[in-house]
Amino acid sequence: VTLQSAHLFLTLLACAGRIGEIEALPRSCVTTARDGKDYIRGWTYKLSGNLFGDARQWPAPAVLVQALGQQARLAAVWSRLPPGRLEEGLPTAPSTHQNLWLSLGTGGKASAGEPLGNSGNALRTLAKRLGMDPKPGGINLHPHRFRKTIGRLAGVALFNSPLVLKRLFGHKSIEMTLHYILCVPAIRTEAEVVLRELRILHCAEVLEEVRETLA
Repeated sequence: VTLQSAHLFLTLLACAGRIGEIEALPRSCVTTARDGKDYIRGWTYKLSGNLFGDARQWPAPAVLVQALGQQARLAAVWSRLPPGRLEEGLPTAPSTHQNLWLSLGTGGKASAGEPLGNSGNALRTLAKRLGMDPKPGGINLHPHRFRKTIGRLAGVALFNSPLVLKRLFGHKSIEMTLHYILCVPAIRTEAEVVLRELRILHCAEVLEEVRETLA
């Protein structure tokens, strides 16, 4: 249970997907493109005009590829266990679904034959088991906070971050992306300072190239 929750934590933090997109990932979601880089293939539904969603992909760092591979193997093993209590014996046939995240645990409602029902609760339980605060800042740890965290960090650290985040988040407009970056005044102030410094640095590099060309 803890291992699956850790995989979920890492996935949300690494790709900043909506929880509906992350929960719908199949076990075979990792793929290698022609450029030799790894990506996660999934579906987005919130802003899609298609009833069945739109296919999309996220860049996948090596640590995320490893975590998702391990989670897929974990899900495959648990899918062979009985849907109820372990002492009831093995099922006559393994489950045919390909859910990546399963309802695991020893509770009466836990069943490997069902998808994970409450991602927020899984994340808060993980925080408690690690000795961390399940309510940082007085607010429950929930999947959407990871998306906002990525937006704020990128807003401070990346030059031209709104355009980068717009593609990563799958937003239709830049205004939606700016909301994630600027929703906290302190983050907005810090982002403005960093952006100003990056512009000065970029201008310095351009001027140096001009100087070398003239020389």
